[in-house]
Amino acid sequence: MGEPEINNAGRELSSPEEEIYCYAYGSQNALINKEGNPQTLEEFIDWLYYEEPGVKVIEEKETVLGGHKAIEVVSERNGKVKDAVYILGKDTGRGLFCVFDNLEARNEFKSTFDKIIGSFKIETSLDQ
Repeated sequence: MGEPEINNAGRELSSPEEEIYCYAYGSQNALINKEGNPQTLEEFIDWLYYEEPGVKVIEEKETVLGGHKAIEVVSERNGKVKDAVYILGKDTGRGLFCVFDNLEARNEFKSTFDKIIGSFKIETSLDQ
């Protein structure tokens, strides 16, 4: 495990050989949509993945993180594969992602990633 951030917003983890890098974090839902409301989880995913040049989405599916509706996205950029899960309320969100050297490495460690996701507990409201 890496050192906690100064503001305690996240924590990084990496494998001993550092071929896998993971990061768990909390964030503010600071962006608003065209209607002037806090962005939805779907709008956040669109902004993060589909509007970002050079990112290829391999898979997107609904899942659960800490008892909340979540979206998992597997993507590729510059040869690296990122498996990420996000939840988002009107005020705050949480995310967990791991970056792998390639799709084969991601598939090899998918069960470990799923265990990490299953261990998440969200003890505060996403809507303050």
